[in-house]
Amino acid sequence: LTIAVLPDAQSTAGLVILFTMMSTIFSGVLQSRIALPGFWIFMYRASPFTYWISVIVSTLMHGRAIECSLAEMLPFNPSLGRTCGQYLALVLET
Repeated sequence: LTIAVLPDAQSTAGLVILFTMMSTIFSGVLQSRIALPGFWIFMYRASPFTYWISVIVSTLMHGRAIECSLAEMLPFNPSLGRTCGQYLALVLET
């Protein structure tokens, strides 16, 4: 598709590499959606890799027992007067 629009192979290669890198960077593997600022959330939603990686991971993890080690846990204390659910509401909604 890009070859038909651009005049030469070098321009096409540069543009395809740029789009592929942006799709990879903003797919949610290197950075979660919550950690992305403003406009880049659009890139997260627009990236085809976001959905492809989601399908691959959910297919591979289906039916497998997941056991977290102590090194993967992060204990914390919520703000005064809040429950853990209230404190993590933003994370739990996504």
